[in-house]
Amino acid sequence: MKSRICMVKSEKKIIAYNFNQNEQDNFKESLKDTQVIFVGSESIQRKIGEIAGLSVSRSVPKKADKIIEQKAVIFCGYNGEEVWTEIEKIKQFNIPLKAMLTSHNKEWSLGNTLEELLKEHNSFKEAGEKND
Repeated sequence: MKSRICMVKSEKKIIAYNFNQNEQDNFKESLKDTQVIFVGSESIQRKIGEIAGLSVSRSVPKKADKIIEQKAVIFCGYNGEEVWTEIEKIKQFNIPLKAMLTSHNKEWSLGNTLEELLKEHNSFKEAGEKND
């Protein structure tokens, strides 16, 4: 059975985490007309919905345990097919952590989101190594 992702209606934009200035310039060039919001570790306690410009609750999200060093992107306002099109445009950046903004995760802090993405990434990586 296929799970349903309840996407959040918003303008199409990408939250991009942990890119240096040169990488930001190249990333923007690859995406041309796409709005990109670049953030770093200073934003790990902010909710990803807030970063995307959405209304979020005033509750304080659980504090992230650590700062994630990997690059990450969060697609906001895209459907699944559109996400794959954007991923094709940026695959040369080797971004290991990718997510979509949903009604479920819009209240999560960036740090918690990154921690969950890293756990998921590592699980898939381990599973792939066991199958090799």
